[in-house]
Amino acid sequence: MAARINKTRLGVAQLAILASLLTLVLGGLLGVLLQFQFASASAFLPAGAFGAHPATMVAGYLVLMGMALSELSLMPESARVSRLGIAQIILLFLAGLAIGIGILLNLTPLYGLNTLFALIGVLIYIIRFAPKIARVN
Repeated sequence: MAARINKTRLGVAQLAILASLLTLVLGGLLGVLLQFQFASASAFLPAGAFGAHPATMVAGYLVLMGMALSELSLMPESARVSRLGIAQIILLFLAGLAIGIGILLNLTPLYGLNTLFALIGVLIYIIRFAPKIARVN
């Protein structure tokens, strides 16, 4: 396995899957901690943890995984990695983190940052995929 690391090329889809899985682990960890909190009848998480768990899972995990799947099925393989694609994935990953942390710690400025990052990321996605989708039968 370690010998193949040098031969593995990280494209936009692979980066999206990695970012999605990292968000899945963070959101899942928050969900597990919520269950421990319910089982122990003690409050050790901030009050926003109940909303931060699903927000992180949807905004970070599901959106990025969906983009990775569309990237794999609609974008052709190329030797060059798209800089716009990398920016799209990074922005949506940061948007997922911003909404999760914002809800968890009740930091309302992070809601706006989430909206900004998600909007720019989705616009990049639309710009990159519009020509491909227009040609799909």
